[in-house]
Amino acid sequence: MDQPDVVCWRDNDGNLHDFSVRMAWETIRSRAEKVAWFSLVWHSMGIPRRSFIVWLLVKNKLKTQDHLQVWDTNMNGGGNSAVCPFCKLVPDSQSHLFFECKFPNHVWSKTKDVMPLPVYEDNWEKVAAELAPVSHRKVARIVVTKLAFSATVYFIWQERNARLFTGKARSEEDLFQVIFSTVLLKLMSLRWKDSTYVHRIKHTWKLS
Repeated sequence: MDQPDVVCWRDNDGNLHDFSVRMAWETIRSRAEKVAWFSLVWHSMGIPRRSFIVWLLVKNKLKTQDHLQVWDTNMNGGGNSAVCPFCKLVPDSQSHLFFECKFPNHVWSKTKDVMPLPVYEDNWEKVAAELAPVSHRKVARIVVTKLAFSATVYFIWQERNARLFTGKARSEEDLFQVIFSTVLLKLMSLRWKDSTYVHRIKHTWKLS
């Protein structure tokens, strides 16, 4: 009676704690099984805005032209039909942009050449399926591969939007250099354990 009142929170196990929004949210939020691609998209080395675009990709939520056709009569035969800003042949879709279309495919091929974990696929769903089982591991070659993949997706999407809405365009080599340099900046901030793989990565990414 001689102490001030305090707000407490009882968790799912019936234990009382000092109240916090985080604890309340952890108690009431809905839960589901962790998806296979979680560590490919969300990881401590990732850059949030790039992870967000990859998350939209795996959730099939990017606003590509095939999704927007239902809402826009101009894209559905009512006027100037929108087409992929790279090939200008068909409306873009996630599969088309990542990486069936010639321009994104060439950029992706350049990126694959410097990725320490071999990736042979040219379809983002197959790439995600290939990387997901090992994406939780924190070894250098997997971290670098995840960073390169997310950067490629992010900058291809950025380039697609720039061409559609501003008319500005970069070459395949210019776009690859942007991907390479931004991943390199991230790699320069990391600590590395000495190994054969790390030596190869440092040589490929010009860290030594």
